[in-house]
Amino acid sequence: MHTSAVTGLAAVMLVVAGCSGSDDAGLDPGETEPADTTTAAADPFDEGAVAAEPIAALADDDECDVPITFDIADAWTAESVLADLDFEQGGLMPVCEIDAKPAGWLGYIRVWSGPAEDAEQALEEFLADGAGEVEEPESRQIEIAGVDGVETAYVRFLPAVDERKRERAFAVSTGDEVAVVTVSGFDTEEYEGMLPAYILARETAQLLADGAE
Repeated sequence: MHTSAVTGLAAVMLVVAGCSGSDDAGLDPGETEPADTTTAAADPFDEGAVAAEPIAALADDDECDVPITFDIADAWTAESVLADLDFEQGGLMPVCEIDAKPAGWLGYIRVWSGPAEDAEQALEEFLADGAGEVEEPESRQIEIAGVDGVETAYVRFLPAVDERKRERAFAVSTGDEVAVVTVSGFDTEEYEGMLPAYILARETAQLLADGAE
């Protein structure tokens, strides 16, 4: 190799070495840069998703007569559900749905309620009574506003259309009733897009029913 080529190569190596060390400028030996703490770590149960930013509280909307309130994400809209017994599921009736379409997703967060004593049992019966079959259920105990509750992530299999999609729900006792909050989309991709709004609802939920313990 010619002397001029060797000299040029050495110069390039010195430049690269200088650039690679520039990130640590100003740090004492053995000292590392502080970690970024501006974003809370995601709950492993939440598949890497974190809560969306709140825009309003469900109870402030006055659209729904609900036993539980929570924050809703930007562009989501709440509407009361005028349901008859055809909509009953596992002894619970839908009382409010928060529509994701204005936010760009096809699906809903829904609030269901009905008489029941045990939130976990009520959620199991509710899920079992839905369309299709529940597969791969994964449940955990959670706390909603100081009250013990339960959350289940699962796959809903619809044999009629040979389709599987992920869904999520949590349940909590509101006194002599149980409230169930669900998130369900057109498919799993829509569910994943709506998950941050559901997490926001779960993390900000407050009971409104009289007599809740």
